[in-house]
Amino acid sequence: MLDLQSMESQEIKIKWIDGELISVNEPTFAMFKKLSNVKQDDNEGIGKVLVEMLNNNTSAKKFKASDLDPLNSGQLTALIQKLMGQKEAADQDPN
Repeated sequence: MLDLQSMESQEIKIKWIDGELISVNEPTFAMFKKLSNVKQDDNEGIGKVLVEMLNNNTSAKKFKASDLDPLNSGQLTALIQKLMGQKEAADQDPN
């Protein structure tokens, strides 16, 4: 039996470029759908969804699209992979 109640939401710890530690709540299915619906070359659309995911945090920090601007390509890719990795982990969880 799949017991969704036993599967607690995971927090994703992210150390931001200014050194601040942010605890982001696990993205919801609605957030994954939004990101999946954005075209791969739509940087503004991707940024908008990433900001929404980052703002779903327990640290009371509010991000803006401009907060993503200083990230280099490696940092941005790592951020997306970390957030999307939560979906992959859930897909692989037998419970």
